[in-house]
Amino acid sequence: AMGHRVIKGAQWKGFNAGMRDGKGSEYDGGHRVPFYIRYPAGKLGGGRDVQQLSAHIDILPTLAELCSLNDKSAASRDGISIKAALEGDSTTVKERTILVHSQRIENPEKLRKCAVMTQRWRLVNGKELFDMDVDAGQKQNVASEHPDVFNRLTAEYDQWWNSLKPVFSQFVRIAIGSGDQPESLLHSHDWHAAGGLPPWHQNHVRSGAMGNGFWAIDVTDAGTYEIELRRWPKHINKPLDAVSAAITVGGRDEMAVVDKEQPTSITFKLDLPQGPTKLQTYMTLPNGKVRGSYFVYIRRVDTTN
Repeated sequence: AMGHRVIKGAQWKGFNAGMRDGKGSEYDGGHRVPFYIRYPAGKLGGGRDVQQLSAHIDILPTLAELCSLNDKSAASRDGISIKAALEGDSTTVKERTILVHSQRIENPEKLRKCAVMTQRWRLVNGKELFDMDVDAGQKQNVASEHPDVFNRLTAEYDQWWNSLKPVFSQFVRIAIGSGDQPESLLHSHDWHAAGGLPPWHQNHVRSGAMGNGFWAIDVTDAGTYEIELRRWPKHINKPLDAVSAAITVGGRDEMAVVDKEQPTSITFKLDLPQGPTKLQTYMTLPNGKVRGSYFVYIRRVDTTN
């Protein structure tokens, strides 16, 4: 009965449809997920399974075609419309190759936790080849038996990797100051940290995990901003647990002592120029150690002429 399941230990695993491994893995059990679509007006439904290889990049092109939209950017998209496959005609979908990575590090590494996928084949980490037609559980490496397939998929991976290398040094920046979003919330999860992973889980925040890093931000409009540093999110409203705080942003350094009358946060008011920059915070704890602020709220309060 629901609410009465007893799970022993932390290693219990649920149903995985016979796929290899689980969340975060480069094998199918780590990234193959169900996608449900129901559109009665478009005659999509009926409880059918569509086995055509597809990915998240196909959702936008598919919706565009279902809505009869003129997708002017279709030629530059990585994804394709799978409308025909959803309607039961998979013959119109051409053979394709999809690549996935699970990097989770600051600087990408070639062949790190990757899979090159076609309808029939999976090349994993550039070493193992699996025939999904007969081995959906990815138990038997057949790379030596199909060198032509192995070499072809390796070449496709190399071409894809080389196409990405020029942008490895670029950041996906967080936009702040947009009129559509008057307040932005930054989390420590998005730190660019020099050593290891940043505090990304709620347990890390609860325990007060040490660490620091910068946020790569893009100031959409020049103006005056309030930057509020918190140890906990606003809705919890617990003490800051710091004696002083400092901030570096837009080439400026500011420092302040925590006000004992308002111990839940500390706010800096700064004029920021438009454009990309880095934001980093420093919270000095009562024991003298320094870590970053887990939560930062940024509000644009004025504009600069």
